[in-house]
Amino acid sequence: MLSIRLREYAYKYAELVMNEDASYKVKYKDLSGIYEYIYDDAAKTMYDIYDKTLKDMYDIYYDEVIRAAYDVVDYEQWYDARSDAYDDWYDARSDAYDIWYDTRCDIYDFQYDLRSEVYDHDDKRAQKKMDKFKKSILRMKEDVND
Repeated sequence: MLSIRLREYAYKYAELVMNEDASYKVKYKDLSGIYEYIYDDAAKTMYDIYDKTLKDMYDIYYDEVIRAAYDVVDYEQWYDARSDAYDDWYDARSDAYDIWYDTRCDIYDFQYDLRSEVYDHDDKRAQKKMDKFKKSILRMKEDVND
């Protein structure tokens, strides 16, 4: 949901800029805010989930809780629980990275493509880029709700 929200912010930012009564030069410059504020700043916070939160999860759960159970249950049960915990943590970390990476790529591509169309003074193609990005967001929302 966070990745969808960041895409929505990028879209809304672009929509506000594109609806300004301003020159192409001003719009081109203003669209760089998508990169600065959403792609760079907001996505860094999203990266912290991958880098910090999931590392803390590993340290607390895997290294402390699972390790403490070593003397409490038989070895086979402990080993299975340890393996399952590691697999779950690894999958969550991989998924978080993939989502973060895909989100940044999509937002970067959107702002780059949109700025290119503004630079070329092509309002129709810019609107097509906007429409395409919005449709991709709506598809993602539908997928999450299924």
